[in-house]
Amino acid sequence: MNLNLRTERVDDLPLLIGQMQQMHLAALLDRHFAPHGNWKGLSLGQLTVVWLSYILSQSDHRLSHLRPWATARLHCLGKLLGCPLQERDFTDDRLALVLEYLAETTAWEAFEGDNAQNLLRVYSLEAKTIRVDTTTASGYWQVDEAGLLQFGHSKDHRADLPQLKIALASLDPLGLPVVMQVVAGNCADDPLYIPVITQVQKCLGQDGKLYVGDCKMASLRTRAYLQSSGEYYLCPLSSVAMPPEELSARLQQFKAGGGKLEQVGKTAADGTSEPVAHVFEYQQPLSYQGQTWSERRVVVRSLKQAARLMRVIEQNLQKAQQELQALGERKQGKKRLVGAQLYGKCIEIVSKYGLESVVRLSYHAAQERVDFAVDEEALEQLQSEQGWRVYVLNQPTLSLSEVVWCYRNEYTVERCFGRLKGQPLSLSPTYLKREDHLVGLGRLLTLGIGVLTLLETGVRKRLAERQRTLAGLYAGTASRQTRTPSAELLLAAFKEVTLTLVELAGQWQAHLNALTPLQQEILSLLGLSPGLYEDLKLLQPKPS
Repeated sequence: MNLNLRTERVDDLPLLIGQMQQMHLAALLDRHFAPHGNWKGLSLGQLTVVWLSYILSQSDHRLSHLRPWATARLHCLGKLLGCPLQERDFTDDRLALVLEYLAETTAWEAFEGDNAQNLLRVYSLEAKTIRVDTTTASGYWQVDEAGLLQFGHSKDHRADLPQLKIALASLDPLGLPVVMQVVAGNCADDPLYIPVITQVQKCLGQDGKLYVGDCKMASLRTRAYLQSSGEYYLCPLSSVAMPPEELSARLQQFKAGGGKLEQVGKTAADGTSEPVAHVFEYQQPLSYQGQTWSERRVVVRSLKQAARLMRVIEQNLQKAQQELQALGERKQGKKRLVGAQLYGKCIEIVSKYGLESVVRLSYHAAQERVDFAVDEEALEQLQSEQGWRVYVLNQPTLSLSEVVWCYRNEYTVERCFGRLKGQPLSLSPTYLKREDHLVGLGRLLTLGIGVLTLLETGVRKRLAERQRTLAGLYAGTASRQTRTPSAELLLAAFKEVTLTLVELAGQWQAHLNALTPLQQEILSLLGLSPGLYEDLKLLQPKPS
């Protein structure tokens, strides 16, 4: 009896494709990117969906690796996409063409707007707060004087490698990418914000959204643009825009005026409120190119940061005192400093630890001795100035507590960058050389961030609605429960799902191992039917 047996690893593939079908991703891509007439077979949108599924499942975006992976899953992919597939649908030449099309800026920006509106509608999202930030991606590339790949300030601490820069705007609180732009690696950050914000306005409208960014978004030109366009901003001032001397004077003025600090806290596990910051506010008139407005300035002291910095001051003071005392000790074989040399060395030690205002030095020429003392009042003053930062905003209704927590949620856009540059999207390292391919790849991986974000958000939202937790996601601790599972953990829960195809006496049969209760619950939380998996065995397959 002849028995023909083959298997296809299914794993999280149906879940990922089902998620992207909910997002209408393939249809939107096909609407905005029309390949030339010689393109046959799988559409560009469908191919992109398969490629993204591979990247998210395997953490690998190399073009040449998709074809063997897809070939080993032709039946599964064909069933999920609803069309017959061939191995040549997944060649690296075709994937390179996908990147070239995605790199077309006009078509991409039109797609971004359409995609953003679609996601807001499908997932009932509100576009009230947008976070904008930048990052860099470096690689072993050749530098073209007029190209994207340039040497510049590296956020990866690889100043020895050329890089490109990525500006990203994401929807709060999800961290869902809305706009992504790729620019030359030597571009300054400050000029990138207005183009990104302008593109967000094209996608989502210009209707009083709050834009949150770091101190590089706080350039007066960017703030003036947002003010003039009826939008709001929230960002901290850098030490250049708010020098320490000016901040110190502002603190002294507030203290002299008898002002009272407002306390911002968070609720601890036992229900009590734990203080995290002290804040006060003042108004600052501004003008830029004939435009005038009044800006709120919220002065915030992080209690944890202040405590850490005060400990550093105490440690530095102790070290300085020990080194100053050691100068007066006689040691065999070591020349004893006297006169101007001794006094100069004392000044050098005090300056090294930044204690010029705290440690008082007295030079006694007759005894060739330097005495030192700690100015307790100056020490108290220095410690009281630690941990302060100034946030600026033109939003009139946010409370001081809301201002603090809104900025502290900046980690959401950082998480986007973490996924983009690490697992599972792994922009770095990349083996592409052409700049348009690099731009296309960056945009493709940004779509992957969106898939992960919506997958994760959907599960967390429904767990909260049902007041449920998920258990079984953590290896080695099956009983551990969570209300906030990551997308990566959810996908990992579908490992080892396998489709077995058997030909016996000329007849094909298919068997899929049963989904576990955890896998079924995840699909339910995502609004996906178990039929995504079960239907893989309904057709009589005819493997090639």
